Amino acid sequence: MKRAFAYIDGFNLFYGSLKHPNRKKYRWLNPEKLIREVYSPQDKYLLNRINFYTARVVERFNGDTALRNQQIYFNALKTIKNLHITEGNFIAKPTYLPKYPLTDKVEKVQVLKTEEKGSDVNLASHLVLDASQDNFDIAIVITNDTDLFEPIKIARKIFKKEIVLICPHKKTAYSFNRLDILKFKVETKHLKNSLFPENINNKTSCPEDWKY
Repeated sequence: MKRAFAYIDGFNLFYGSLKHPNRKKYRWLNPEKLIREVYSPQDKYLLNRINFYTARVVERFNGDTALRNQQIYFNALKTIKNLHITEGNFIAKPTYLPKYPLTDKVEKVQVLKTEEKGSDVNLASHLVLDASQDNFDIAIVITNDTDLFEPIKIARKIFKKEIVLICPHKKTAYSFNRLDILKFKVETKHLKNSLFPENINNKTSCPEDWKY
């Protein structure tokens, strides 16, 4: 069977498929199940490694549960034996931006600007390195970030690897359509069929505010 490595852009997956109010209840997502739900060819493959790229969020206000819930989710991810988490950085800092709608006299207001740094670079580096070392036959990449166009193209054209792109957003970025790769979209039915058990090993449980 062909050897497969998966590369998951965690924030792109979250903002593309899980942030919408109708899909928040699917945040307790098992990425291994999701991959197999979306990509299930007749010729079976060995999913030898799942690389999950993300960053730890920061508390934005008193009582913010995001950091706690993320840690619980990390604990769930770590129960998948072949999954490895690579962390970038999450930066939150106050800055001034123009108030919308704009007027003749621009008024600036202070906002908390959040940015995730490093995940795309980490994913790109590992994808090209693994391709160059012949660690896989198939790369399954979950993203819609066009910053990853070039490393995907290198893995496909230079190292002749099969690429499966799973897009978490409604529309696949136009630039990816220029590549000779397989393309799929994450649909609600895929998310519904790809959840962890509500309780994992009686130790890790889905956060209450993720159930609805």
